[in-house]
Amino acid sequence: MLLRKHWHSSMELHLSNSSLVVELLDDDGDVRTRIDFGALSLNQNVARYLRDAFINEFSHNSLETKRQNWRALRKLSLCISGQGWADGEFLPVDTLVRLNGWLASQNLKETTRRPLYNVCKIALQWCERNTDLFRGQALKLPRLRTVQQQKELTKPLAEDVVKTVLKHCYQEIDLIQSRISAGHRLLQGGWANKEEERVGQLLKELLQIGNGVIPNQKVVNRSGNSLSRRVNEAGGHAALSRQLFPGPEDIFPFYLAILIQTAGNPFSIRQLERNCVRPHPINEDRKSIVWVKRRSHAEQKADFNVARVRAAPSLVMQLNMLTEPLLAHMAAKEKNLLFVAKGKPGTSVPCMQLLHVMLDAFIEKHGLPDFDFKQFRKTSAVFHSEQSGDLLVAKKKLNHRSAKTTASYVETLDSVEKGNELIARYQGQLYELCQEKQPKKSTARNRAESNTQFSTVFGFDCRDPYAGIAPNSSKGAMCKNFYHCATCPGAIVVIDDLAIVARLLKSLEALKRHESRWTVAGWAARFDAAYRPTMEIIERDLLSKVSPTVLEAAKNIVVPNIPFLE
Repeated sequence: MLLRKHWHSSMELHLSNSSLVVELLDDDGDVRTRIDFGALSLNQNVARYLRDAFINEFSHNSLETKRQNWRALRKLSLCISGQGWADGEFLPVDTLVRLNGWLASQNLKETTRRPLYNVCKIALQWCERNTDLFRGQALKLPRLRTVQQQKELTKPLAEDVVKTVLKHCYQEIDLIQSRISAGHRLLQGGWANKEEERVGQLLKELLQIGNGVIPNQKVVNRSGNSLSRRVNEAGGHAALSRQLFPGPEDIFPFYLAILIQTAGNPFSIRQLERNCVRPHPINEDRKSIVWVKRRSHAEQKADFNVARVRAAPSLVMQLNMLTEPLLAHMAAKEKNLLFVAKGKPGTSVPCMQLLHVMLDAFIEKHGLPDFDFKQFRKTSAVFHSEQSGDLLVAKKKLNHRSAKTTASYVETLDSVEKGNELIARYQGQLYELCQEKQPKKSTARNRAESNTQFSTVFGFDCRDPYAGIAPNSSKGAMCKNFYHCATCPGAIVVIDDLAIVARLLKSLEALKRHESRWTVAGWAARFDAAYRPTMEIIERDLLSKVSPTVLEAAKNIVVPNIPFLE
């Protein structure tokens, strides 16, 4: 029964006063989620008020956020039941005070507890303004602690943990492939014994009844001919279905492996399309996986070597083959999606809540340390930044527009402490320099005379090449990471020094010449990894800040040629 539509929401709502059910619909009018406020352990009057609050306050949110809001209101229901006043038609004015104390007793993290409380607060304040749920009295708010807590940083996973997770994903994928291949062999008459023949004939009968898919249990039960008994003897409805079609549990290892390899956002990767694999524009030995991050409306991609059997493009093609038989039974809006599965409700993409449930089961099954989907994105950022010694390499991997965003991913407690130490040290040096009575004027000549050993290939000067500041360098040993100077905190660039600006111009010219040569040779990715970050910093962040007068003067200065770059 359609009672009301909320056009301000991207998801329309079906409401039923009799059952207190709210149905979330997609743009095609299909029901994606049913939430029943009547099933809460509450008086029907209270449940109806909370339903109305949910509709009016949260209708504009995304589907996943609505589901989270619903889970928060279920927590409120548990709290009210635990307080012993679930049967009353009204709630006490200190409900939020009691809720805050109850949540604190549930051993929840602050990052989990606070959003739950906030959702309930919004819903109850709506009820205060628009209903008599509190008998017209003002709702009391708890005195929350305002002490500034230290920011809880998401921890990156260790490299061996990621490798172990991938190993188990690949093992499960092999078992899934083997099981479904065996099921199709039985369907085609490749029986090795009487038992396999019996199962093969049963699969044919089920597909005929289900018009190409294994029918649900209700259809099996009313089909007669002892079909229900034979299905149970063959392992059950779910087991027979998974012999031919991948279920949500079979989709999960593909999703997890592709998520890790692409370092994408978990929500965006869940929406990968079947045709997400694209040829590389230059290198034939590489392919790209392309997806859209809906929140920023930006296309993102990750490149892979096609020679790797377990690379994400190979996994995508393998999964496409497994789910091909399901295409005829999918809704039109999901025919182009990759992670579709044959579940109990039908063929669809598993929701994020189900993916998290399967993640918990995966961790427990393989005895892995606890982790979350979002940790892999941070792990990839930290790994690429540390291995290359360049933040811009991690920026490219994560498809960020700004390096500042990438910096927030690679930030760890260790890096924060090291950064604070560097800032304190250089602030002290700057203070000492300012206190000098007659500081020496910096010129190209005295700089060259005093710091010849500190000059780097691309025109930077180094504060101390023995400090061990650059990644992969050691304190007390000469730093050899000459192409990392652009991102090293020890680099010194005086943009009004003609000698340095001339060297930068010469470096930019050499790098662009080098880029053209390597692109023609098919080594563009190698250039991107080794030299592009330095070239972009020289052109975008340094030379763009040099005055036109200094630039013109620097062009007339003769500087040594940049050595041949390998």
